[in-house]
Amino acid sequence: NLPTPPQEEKKKTLPGAKKLPGPAVNLSEIQNVKSELKFVPRFEQ
Repeated sequence: NLPTPPQEEKKKTLPGAKKLPGPAVNLSEIQNVKSELKFVPRFEQ
């Protein structure tokens, strides 16, 4: 058996990521919102 190339591993990881529960997605979204909030005040000032 040949070792699975990185592309194959990515294909296996992406479907698993899609199957993750909502909270996992929410955490990534919350992190994005926090990063945006950090930059917004700088532009406003």
